[in-house]
Amino acid sequence: PSGKENFDRLLLELYDHSYPVKSTVLYFRPSIQSYPHNVLDAIGVSEYMSIRKDIVFNAYQTGRCEVLEILNKQTIWDMIRYSPETGFKLYPRQITQPLVKDHLEHLIYKLQTFEHFSLALTDAAFPFHVHTFEIRSGDVPEYFSLFMRRFIKQFIHDVSCFVVNDPLVYQSIHEHIVGWILSHPSTVRERKHVIEEIRVVLRHLE
Repeated sequence: PSGKENFDRLLLELYDHSYPVKSTVLYFRPSIQSYPHNVLDAIGVSEYMSIRKDIVFNAYQTGRCEVLEILNKQTIWDMIRYSPETGFKLYPRQITQPLVKDHLEHLIYKLQTFEHFSLALTDAAFPFHVHTFEIRSGDVPEYFSLFMRRFIKQFIHDVSCFVVNDPLVYQSIHEHIVGWILSHPSTVRERKHVIEEIRVVLRHLE
């Protein structure tokens, strides 16, 4: 889909239903559903994004939605990287230090509260952005793989994306990309260790 609203609407539709969904995200920053509402409000995200955040949050509570986010360890540090000229590296200029702190604390809260949300941190390089979905809408699940491209590392809509509805593509991504990253020696998956990594970054922010 082209255009800001079409991209946001596509992602919303992949979550906005009653079927169990399993999602894996490899991205350059935490996904929208990992932002607290006050940060999203300050950014001024689209209505589609805000609705998606609420749908996924509620689905964590019911167990309908299971999400694994995979981030490079450097991304967590980039969240607090600040320049007087441009502000925080992964946020629009208006985002302040207390809001970045809220975001990091919200990630910890989600890890401590929702067993269906997982975060893996790695030093493995993945110079691409992929979002996969397994939607159990019938006896045979539907499999979607979104391939995304961004041109700059900021919260600005410059996304190009195409979607493949093919179980073999989904399987290949999980076997050869996700599996490799999760088995990488640098990857941290245990909740308590991921939380501690985030807390180290928080201490530097404060």
